[in-house]
Amino acid sequence: MPAGTGLRISTMNYVIIYVTNMAESIKFYRDTLGLKVKFDSPEWSELETGTTTLALHHTDAGKLPEKAENIPFMVFAVDDIYDAYDTLKKAGLDLSSPNQVCEDAEGKKVGVGSDFRDPDGNRLSIFAYMSPDKVRK
Repeated sequence: MPAGTGLRISTMNYVIIYVTNMAESIKFYRDTLGLKVKFDSPEWSELETGTTTLALHHTDAGKLPEKAENIPFMVFAVDDIYDAYDTLKKAGLDLSSPNQVCEDAEGKKVGVGSDFRDPDGNRLSIFAYMSPDKVRK
């Protein structure tokens, strides 16, 4: 087994996604998902997501990375998965039905998620841990 490097990474600072229409993407992340804009420009914009900054990087449509299902995607924590789902559904988003995706280490709570896409097809999800008896069937 290889020896450790001794390096300790403490937090994820940025997540960068590529977008083709900065104004449309800012509107989506700010107005639909409720993220606060820290900085915006036609080529680079930043939104607050707790300790991690979501950065939007402009690119031409023909240069978007492939949207394969196995590439990483962002998961946003919400307090109430069903309330968040209903709110985003009413805003016109096409979301998967909330479903159980995991359980916590103690087996006392389950994780429930719902997936959707941004205007450029970037895969996103909302997620919440909850008591198993609160999961809708």
